[in-house]
Amino acid sequence: MKALDKITVLACEQFEAGTTGTELLAFLGAEVIMVETPGRGQPGRWSMATPKKGIDSWYHIYLNLNKKSITLNLTTPKGVEIFKEMAKKVDIVFDNLGPGTMDRLGIGYEALKAVNPRLIVATLKGFGEGPYSDYLCLDTIAQSMGGAYTLTGFPEKPPTMPAETLGDTGAGMHGFVAMLAALYQRDITGEGQFVEVAMVDNSLCFNRAPLALRQAEKDPMFTGAHAKRVGNDMPGASPHGIYKTTDTEKTDNYVAIQVVDQPQWHALLKVLGKEDLLGDERFKDSASRWENREAVNQMVEAWTSKRSAQNAFHTLAQAGVPAGVTQNTNQMMNDPHLIARKSVVEVDHPHYGRFKTLGCAPRLADSPVEVKCAPLLGQSNAEVYAKLMGYTQYELAELAKEGII
Repeated sequence: MKALDKITVLACEQFEAGTTGTELLAFLGAEVIMVETPGRGQPGRWSMATPKKGIDSWYHIYLNLNKKSITLNLTTPKGVEIFKEMAKKVDIVFDNLGPGTMDRLGIGYEALKAVNPRLIVATLKGFGEGPYSDYLCLDTIAQSMGGAYTLTGFPEKPPTMPAETLGDTGAGMHGFVAMLAALYQRDITGEGQFVEVAMVDNSLCFNRAPLALRQAEKDPMFTGAHAKRVGNDMPGASPHGIYKTTDTEKTDNYVAIQVVDQPQWHALLKVLGKEDLLGDERFKDSASRWENREAVNQMVEAWTSKRSAQNAFHTLAQAGVPAGVTQNTNQMMNDPHLIARKSVVEVDHPHYGRFKTLGCAPRLADSPVEVKCAPLLGQSNAEVYAKLMGYTQYELAELAKEGII
């Protein structure tokens, strides 16, 4: 069995923040049913660049693996009636639509709780309840408001967009955890509840370590000078950063090194052939190395710049030095370790053919994950409506004629 077998989710989603959290539920066995607008689908299907007109975007495919898709027109009374009937028979309704949309449609928390007291209604919005609750929010906005931009990049350059979409995907992960907690609590109380995650809150939470390391020690009330961008440095740690290799100009491959204690520093000195520096006062601890980081970085790069990225990585890692390679996208998706772990997998799509995508990060020994392609729009209509509503093919055809599905 799968960990979340017999858990059913109705998901009203848009782009990435919602879809990543419910994709994790689907990976771990929940039946996640995307409720989409007939003939259009959720915006992620078509509003992101797609190489073939009328065919789902890669963006949508990557974010909706292992789910099901039904079409339902929620702007019609009949569509709302059907949704409420389905809500009686599922465990979670997930709302990632614009602020206030579900309430305006008549399927907000209070309306759904009235038809199913055991229902968990989870909402993922940009700003969440508060003074900014009606403002629209996407990943860039969430990361900006949560501090990621001003902490990313080099001090002499403008704030920089982090490449990973932590505002979106991170919010989805927080939503995933919150829904699991609500399911557990329901097992104890027998009652469902309202669950809220805000993208900005999520982005803020990713800054716990930067806030603690860069400002809280000196300014716990945050009223003085704000924390500055430090590039690839980490204040108080050295070596910490990326170092040139013989592959750097051709493949963008540097070696990343982060040393946090003396045993690791001693292992690094041995690799560098600098064991004569073991007792040097300039490098006796992290604080001393930080003060002398320019000398440390020059020493390290003098060694890495004469070696390939992979040679430097394996040599350091095997010696007990935390190290890695700044892999480009092609290298990442063909990394033998990630493929062996099924972190990168191959799947078939009815229009695109075979492709590589990302697997499920959490691993449960007794809940194996088989990655399945994202569904086409309405692909699951017959299956889901028969199961939840008992509709026949004739009834589905009539609903389609009426523009309900």
